[in-house]
Amino acid sequence: MRYRHVARGASVARAGCVRSPASGCPAAERFPVSIESSVKPSVARVVAFSGSAKRPSRTRVLVEALGTELGRLRPIDMTVYDLLDAGPGLGATQRDDLSAPAAQMIEAIEGADALIVGTPVYQGGYAGLFKHVFDFVDPVRMAGMPVALTATGGGLRHALVVEHGLRPLFGFFAAHIAPTSVYAGSDDILDGRIVDQGVAARAERRGGGACRPDHRRADRGGRRVPLTRYSPASPPALDAEPDHAHARGIMSGSPITAGKAAPLPATYVTASGLPRYNPVAQALHWLTAALVLAILPLAWVAISLPPSPAKGSAFVLHKSVGLTILAIVVLRIVWRMIRPAPPDPQAPRLLTLIGRINHWLLYAIFLIMPVSGYLLSALSGRDTPYFWLFTVPGLPKDDAAQKVAESIHVAGQWFVYALVVLHVAGTVWHLVIRRDGLLERMLPVQDGRGAAR
Repeated sequence: MRYRHVARGASVARAGCVRSPASGCPAAERFPVSIESSVKPSVARVVAFSGSAKRPSRTRVLVEALGTELGRLRPIDMTVYDLLDAGPGLGATQRDDLSAPAAQMIEAIEGADALIVGTPVYQGGYAGLFKHVFDFVDPVRMAGMPVALTATGGGLRHALVVEHGLRPLFGFFAAHIAPTSVYAGSDDILDGRIVDQGVAARAERRGGGACRPDHRRADRGGRRVPLTRYSPASPPALDAEPDHAHARGIMSGSPITAGKAAPLPATYVTASGLPRYNPVAQALHWLTAALVLAILPLAWVAISLPPSPAKGSAFVLHKSVGLTILAIVVLRIVWRMIRPAPPDPQAPRLLTLIGRINHWLLYAIFLIMPVSGYLLSALSGRDTPYFWLFTVPGLPKDDAAQKVAESIHVAGQWFVYALVVLHVAGTVWHLVIRRDGLLERMLPVQDGRGAAR
């Protein structure tokens, strides 16, 4: 399939072919169309290759998405190929024996200014026919070519193929490989479109900045060559910002970048690639959890004791811890407005929604319970002691209002139990069943990497 992306204000001299390479488009129309000489930069030839033998396919959707985002930022002429475009002639063992469609596809890859490749992952490896295509490609023609890597698979573990399979392959060709990649699982692309927001955002970032096709040019003979002699030490014209999130869900210690330490993103990541909460948010979270675990048994003890000084002390502790929780939750909300939470892990959308609702309901109940508890005490006309340090002034005695506060406080405890159990159950599910490293997001750094900004 041929796509035209021309920069705003550019005047196109003639239209390009918009049919599939296998549809019989005349050869003259299968090369980049010209634009007026006054338009700079010139239209770059971008080839997006999907190593899938199916159509439609999730892999083709992903490579097209990257190309579309690239075309929004600069003028390109993109051609999309998959294995079906090569036809049965791709089974040849020598390049001279390739059928015309297969040979045309190889030549288009070699003559591109930039390449976007994608492969479905089977049993922990890239597709065999995907590799067979690049067995015919001349390494000299690939040297210095910007290449963006993508892959699709059924599970998150298949994302390792990008680092351990695709990156070494194109490193052999001495291509300029984008330092990050985009991987999509089985639930991320449905009905021919990317439905996962995280994958869509990474495709937008990688498509917009993954490669700069204008760093290659054509010599007088028409062959594409690098602007400068390729050196493995020469910096590629690529987006230098690492995207660790593409490795989410991979076991601890898996490589994120190739061969070098990459600068950390704004929110540092866990060993499994998930963005970590900043230290202040972590401290407030665990402090809240500890106080909630303390206040519940204090309430049970205070209610069960007979009238005695011990009963009064238990109620003082219960009220004091409740007021502390109120202050911390207010601080957490303010801090979250100042420093938003890192992106949500890529769990199923329904479970992600349930998690968000549970999170905000916990905030709400941890505000309602201390306030109703304070009113229950203050509306009796007495001051409320805070850890025997000072007292919070009471309110005028009001029996009717006090009964309302008591009803809210007593009923609210059941919401606390339910929401806390749901929150813990969700964490256990991520930890034991999904094993995606979610809990590590709320833990201090364990692997020696730096702190968040």
